[in-house]
Amino acid sequence: MSLKPVDEQDRSLSVLAGYLETVMTSILGSIKECPSYMRAAFRNLARRVSDHFGDGPEYEVGRKMFATKIDEI
Repeated sequence: MSLKPVDEQDRSLSVLAGYLETVMTSILGSIKECPSYMRAAFRNLARRVSDHFGDGPEYEVGRKMFATKIDEI
């Protein structure tokens, strides 16, 4: 059985979302092990990305989750 292009895109998106969730969960779960200078570098990087690409509503959940985890330390 051959997948239609749309079905293949949906399946690929689902697989990619699963990988991304696993990676982000792992990263956010290890913040306490990250040295303070690295956390500062990541905050700076996030700020620069936001300045360059903007703060669209589609990024709100990820931004809040990341900011909350970083600020807990």
